[in-house]
Amino acid sequence: MEQIVAVLNKGGMVRSIRGPQGGYTLKVKPEECTVGMILRLTEGSLAPVECVEEDAISCERQSDCITYFLWKKIDEAIKGIALTVAVTSRSAYNFLSAGVKLPV
Repeated sequence: MEQIVAVLNKGGMVRSIRGPQGGYTLKVKPEECTVGMILRLTEGSLAPVECVEEDAISCERQSDCITYFLWKKIDEAIKGIALTVAVTSRSAYNFLSAGVKLPV
């Protein structure tokens, strides 16, 4: 958990509070913070394969590639969910609050 929080701290998502009542709090409003934002900080790209990453170099076989269109649809589905689910949703809150103090 400390490794994840360190990445979130470096990414400007949380701040640490020292002392006996210390912990971590979000620097942004939870309703404005999506699961996708956190995943991008902790995991990097949300793309399932390199060829559909946002900054991917176009492949000369892309228009004929059968799997490209499948991966593109999967990428869109992942982003469609991850970038719209706020950390205030119940399932996201349960995960993120395990060992991390969040503002209520």
